[in-house]
Amino acid sequence: MLEAFTTHELLSNIPVQIEYICTYEDRLLVGTKQGTLLVYKFENDKIDLFLTLKGFSKKAINQIAVTTVFSPYQLIALSEGTLNVYSIQQSSIQLLPWEGTAKTRGSTLFSLHQPTAVDEMPSAQLAVACKRKIILYHWLKKGPPQEVKEISLYDVPKAMTFHGNGYADKIYIGFKGKYCQLNVSTEQVKDMLCTGRQLEATMLWVDKDTVAICKDEWSILLGEDGKPYQDEYKSNIKWCDCPTALLYCKPYIVAVINKGLEVKTIQLVDPIQGVVIVREAVQ
Repeated sequence: MLEAFTTHELLSNIPVQIEYICTYEDRLLVGTKQGTLLVYKFENDKIDLFLTLKGFSKKAINQIAVTTVFSPYQLIALSEGTLNVYSIQQSSIQLLPWEGTAKTRGSTLFSLHQPTAVDEMPSAQLAVACKRKIILYHWLKKGPPQEVKEISLYDVPKAMTFHGNGYADKIYIGFKGKYCQLNVSTEQVKDMLCTGRQLEATMLWVDKDTVAICKDEWSILLGEDGKPYQDEYKSNIKWCDCPTALLYCKPYIVAVINKGLEVKTIQLVDPIQGVVIVREAVQ
């Protein structure tokens, strides 16, 4: 079996509980349950603590992402049901005044989309799930994102991802037990598939016009029309267990399963690599 990835222990004996992580360039951002934000820097095959922001939030940092569209980069952080936007400076992270902070109170998750099409102006899209609605924002210039529209839904989103290589006009939404496709322009919601035995939705924007949604042990690859692919280059993926999260690292798709990680590609049916992770009991 091919070894696509090697495993290394990066962090150990951290005095806080990790809630969420994200990376950009040579940085690793760690959001903690205690509200502390840790910034690590990769250099010469080592990782060093670069910045510690105690009191970044009063409670757990539930989700973080970085938009690299404009300079300086911006950090989006969800904590205490509120979304905030920060400017990432050389050695500090500064809160930006943003009218969306008040409007997004009660939010539970967000999705950030940074188009990869080279012929378009730099921009980014942000979708914020706030109770039974989605608030859409768009970066067109430096500064905080600007609100585009607010769309009402029939249920509370549990997962979501934009769909598109350039400006995305569709958003896949996972509700409890069901997947749907939202057309941003028409605001129409189309039912797709059920989640199967696992009621929690798991999805991933894979590449260009492809989205993967999980049903039981399967990841189903959908095209721009919302229909499964039926060709030799992209096929549905069967895992050894129900995935709880997916990650795309071209050309590999990594699934988080009960025993650890499983690695495949969208072209090959057979597994490429399995990584068993021993989870130590948390006292």
